[in-house]
Amino acid sequence: MNRPKVLYAIQGTGNGHVSRARTLYPSLIKYFDVDFALVGKNSEVELPVPPVWTGRGITMEYSKSGSVSILKTLRSNSLTVFKREIEEMPVEQYDFIINDFESVSIRSAKKKRVPVFGLSHQAAVLAENAPKPTLFMPFGKWVLRWYAPFSEGLGFHFQRFDQHILPPVIREDVLLSNHRVGDKVIVYLPAFGAKKLKRVLSAMPYRFIVFHKSVKSDFSEQNLEWKPINAEKFSTELLRSKGVLCASGFELPAECLHLGISLVTIPIKGQYEQHCNAEALRQMGVHVIYKLNKTQLLLALHEALGGRRIEQGKGDVRPEVAEAIKTWWEGMRN
Repeated sequence: MNRPKVLYAIQGTGNGHVSRARTLYPSLIKYFDVDFALVGKNSEVELPVPPVWTGRGITMEYSKSGSVSILKTLRSNSLTVFKREIEEMPVEQYDFIINDFESVSIRSAKKKRVPVFGLSHQAAVLAENAPKPTLFMPFGKWVLRWYAPFSEGLGFHFQRFDQHILPPVIREDVLLSNHRVGDKVIVYLPAFGAKKLKRVLSAMPYRFIVFHKSVKSDFSEQNLEWKPINAEKFSTELLRSKGVLCASGFELPAECLHLGISLVTIPIKGQYEQHCNAEALRQMGVHVIYKLNKTQLLLALHEALGGRRIEQGKGDVRPEVAEAIKTWWEGMRN
């Protein structure tokens, strides 16, 4: 019997989606022949094999103060390019599509009548029982619901809030590692400019390692060590960190919870998903602040670094994910 041919379409506007695909790949190729389509321009993480197709898709842009910039987003995206990519993505060459919150492949597959199995954190965020913020964010809710909608699939979240929600997919090197508390706080806040980070962090009584997309080579100043984005170096520093200061994304906070690393998060303004994550983390006891200023950050770091460690190790869910997709596909064929 021929192995199903699968196109795994990934949102490449950040590192989290690509990291999850990279982690799931060894489990998926036990059952399927897997190619990747990478849509987006902001990921610094490499896939295990080069993508067979790349595109621009729709990318959110940020201001240097840590919020979504609607003007920059409108300027950087093209509806004409988006429509052309829907036509050009070769989804018809595959038995089905695995989709991780990727908008082009969803619409291309629907138009060309190719089955889709969704894998995303966003699907879990939308679940009825998943925590939601009280903020009035109608546009953010609309984007989360309609950017890449699918009818069948799995969601991932910090906890099993629903029967179709799995714990996070944790990278194998993290699963096999232990955290030893060091003396430096890791900072990954990609929506903030380097100048803003320097102004606030240099006033703190802590030592920081800041990973930032604007940095081209390692250098140090005052209590800050600056490093370019590099997955291997980041993993090394994470495992010997004092704590982590990051946005309220999903993959990095999930890894910190798995390892028991002290955590402070700041949701990106205007991103509804991040505020949902922040609310879930807050309910779990993680320190969340909503502005990057000296007063709030100093208090949050003091409490996080001096308090109890929140450890949420959930084990390896990759076999469960691969089996779920295999079962779904067998049902589709029958």
